[in-house]
Amino acid sequence: MTKIDVHFSGREKPIYKPGEKVEGEVTVDNAEKIKSKGIIIRFRGKSHNRWYDYGRRMYFEKKEFYADNTVTVWPEAGKSDQSLDVGHHRFSFSFLLPENAPCTFEGVVGWVRYGIYVTIDVPFRKDIKTLACFHVLPKADLNQDERAKIPPKKEVETEVGLLSPKPVKILALCNKGGYVPGETIDITLDIDNKSNDNLSMAKVWLEQKSKFTGTFNHKFVKKSNIAKLKEKPTIASHSQGRWKAKISVPSIPPSDLPGCSIIDLKFRLQFEVKIGKRISFKLPIIIGTVPLDTRSGKVKIRSLYSDLYCHILCIHLYYLIEEVEGCWHEKTFCLINIIPRSQ
Repeated sequence: MTKIDVHFSGREKPIYKPGEKVEGEVTVDNAEKIKSKGIIIRFRGKSHNRWYDYGRRMYFEKKEFYADNTVTVWPEAGKSDQSLDVGHHRFSFSFLLPENAPCTFEGVVGWVRYGIYVTIDVPFRKDIKTLACFHVLPKADLNQDERAKIPPKKEVETEVGLLSPKPVKILALCNKGGYVPGETIDITLDIDNKSNDNLSMAKVWLEQKSKFTGTFNHKFVKKSNIAKLKEKPTIASHSQGRWKAKISVPSIPPSDLPGCSIIDLKFRLQFEVKIGKRISFKLPIIIGTVPLDTRSGKVKIRSLYSDLYCHILCIHLYYLIEEVEGCWHEKTFCLINIIPRSQ
């Protein structure tokens, strides 16, 4: 039996910033001699979109690579077809992440992933392979984005009623235009209700719009509700009132997914109020990783790789196994498993 482990150096969790070195070591424990052409360590960062369009009856796919380096750590240069002796063996590695490496991301038909692939090349037998994934979290500074500094607002005017329609005016406001995971979005709706109907329902949800690019520049768009609030405020007919709400920003990647040209992310607040009829509108917001510098004090920021995000990565485990080209043995599961952050 041969056991392969990958250890990342210098940090508790394998989370890196673009431009940093990914360093560590690979350990191999074998109970019997292994005749091998070599032990290869591969460092790769990649995005991959793929989906099937039932209307066109075809697959759409596109890939993008951010790093793909390979090094042979055993045997020594000039030697081949040697036997790896029984025992414990250690091999160090060091790779440099590119400055424009995009954030790790998992979507419904596409993803951005990074990993250390280890292969023991065994002649005339199935190679022994394993994979250890790590994560990239770039610096998305909201202070450098002018859109984040401007509080978004939306004015809505409509008429309510069948026989004698009356005007309804709504002004929607947020406290700022940009947020980071862990912050709270303060929402205000000022409602001037001159109709004959009461306000019976108000809800708001944070929507993530993911756009994936495939073959022939074909697009796949997925909208997901990632936080939601629904209430029944009381604003009577022929009166004015205000509805305030708060939504916490969960662990989500930054807007636009900088560095990746085949996946685009947008975020917005979707509103729906019911005054006789349903009135819908939206407010765009920006998500980053560095909060706006305000006088409100320090904000406790939730890590992008919280329990929820780690759970999403574990759900996509079968995709990662495909990346090792059919490696199904137990060692791969141990390496891919991500330990959630304790609360």
